[in-house]
Amino acid sequence: SGGFTASPRGGAVPPLPSPSAIEPKVSFAIEATTWCLRGTTDLAHLGETVERLESQLRQATLAEPAGGSRYLRYQVWEPPDKIEVEVGLILPEGRPAPAPLRIGHLPGGKVAKLVHAGPYDNLLEGHEGLRQWAAKQGLKPAGGSYSVFRIGSDLQPVAARWETDLCLPLSNSRGLGKPTPAGHPQTSKD
Repeated sequence: SGGFTASPRGGAVPPLPSPSAIEPKVSFAIEATTWCLRGTTDLAHLGETVERLESQLRQATLAEPAGGSRYLRYQVWEPPDKIEVEVGLILPEGRPAPAPLRIGHLPGGKVAKLVHAGPYDNLLEGHEGLRQWAAKQGLKPAGGSYSVFRIGSDLQPVAARWETDLCLPLSNSRGLGKPTPAGHPQTSKD
């Protein structure tokens, strides 16, 4: 049922370690333009809210295929009563959004990043672990965390090979390496 790993692309999938076996990394992401939808829910209805928004996203992009990586962002995280989510696609700039989608942005700058390998059933725990890790490191969040679905069911039928970047924007972006597109931050070598 998945775990966290920096799994290689292709080849045999190694056994997945426990979530505590792999530490997150501090990376840098460039702000990215998106097409997106938002919704507000509570923890009990989070799954169905995300499914509804993703269905609307798929319907809106049928007529105008967009490509790009899908993402899920937690704009407001105050469980169990108030959670604001955003689903969307990371795109090149300059493309108008088809209705009911709107143009949005994923933040650039310093992020705590964890690569999740496998099915999506424990992504919430991964985000919570990322927030706890950042707090233990003395890092201050600078916004809601987000998931970028780099390799999913649309590209890979074997769930154990899915790869999702879990990212938590952080304040203070000094001392980091070269910026790369959002969702694919480069690990700092400093």
